[in-house]
Amino acid sequence: MIKSVRFMALVFFAAASSAFANTPPIPPPDPDRLAVAQRLVDALPLEAAVGDGFGSNGIAAEVADNAVAWFAIQSPEDRDENLKSVFYEKVKIESRTRVTAAIGDARASLSSLYARQLSERELMGAETFALTPEGKAFLLVQLSQDVGLRHLVSIFLYQRTFPELPRLLQSSRESSAILKKINRAQ
Repeated sequence: MIKSVRFMALVFFAAASSAFANTPPIPPPDPDRLAVAQRLVDALPLEAAVGDGFGSNGIAAEVADNAVAWFAIQSPEDRDENLKSVFYEKVKIESRTRVTAAIGDARASLSSLYARQLSERELMGAETFALTPEGKAFLLVQLSQDVGLRHLVSIFLYQRTFPELPRLLQSSRESSAILKKINRAQ
């Protein structure tokens, strides 16, 4: 019985892997529709919604949480709680400096998504609304509450921050060592 369950799981996995591997790549959106989608996304107040204040702090904390998962698989001598805390804060600080670039990445992703899912007429109507004072106010409220948007920006932000994690860890080691010396001297 157990062997047949394992065999069935293996067959299912192989079939699912084969189907996924044979899926063609998503074609790029129509260039004209993409241009209209980019104008719409440029009109969205993303920086004000997720790049300022509370939004950027939450995004930086999400990136730092992901970085702590990376930290957890580093060498055993790095498993110090003080070092972990210093590393977490350094990642948050570093992340905040890169939020604008990550929002730019999110804009490109949203433009492509909107160009695939909306007609040119729908995109132009949404852009017209987004450019009005009422549209800007409404979109700011909506986008500020959009957890999916914050998560999207945090993914791009983590991708931009990930190459810096070894440097941040080394800097954290140095700072943590200094803090330990200060604490011992007191």
